[in-house]
Amino acid sequence: MSVAYAPDGTTLASASWDRTVRLWDPQTGKHIATLPKYHGSVLSIAYALDSETLAIGIYSDNNLEVWLWDVSTEEHSAILSGHTEAIESIAYFHDGTIIATGSDDKTVRLWDAKTGTHLATLSGHTRGVTSVAFSADRSTIASSSNDGTILLWKIR
Repeated sequence: MSVAYAPDGTTLASASWDRTVRLWDPQTGKHIATLPKYHGSVLSIAYALDSETLAIGIYSDNNLEVWLWDVSTEEHSAILSGHTEAIESIAYFHDGTIIATGSDDKTVRLWDAKTGTHLATLSGHTRGVTSVAFSADRSTIASSSNDGTILLWKIR
């Protein structure tokens, strides 16, 4: 469902409908590890700047969360909850301090990457948000949607 390279280039993570996240060596293609199964399918993942933390979007009937997972300790440091439908996309701000999540609930949510605290909800799409990205100049968030639009949000 989703793939993410670690910023240091040493690992590739894959997310699956089968409730797993697998880690791979991108140089050899060899499987490194499988993280413990989650309570739902994993639709989206993103690596933090430190290459040690994965943000993992989990979807099931009663579980709509993003887990911040420490790859080395295999423990979660925070759970981000608030979306009411599947989380389709996750992106880290360039300095690693903010996480953006896009959901089928038609919103983009912003979170403090260290504490998991909800910072803001951006509403404007009329259908589910399929992708989120931060601009290179660090001033804008772009979100795309099944409604056929791309919205640009200024970061303050």
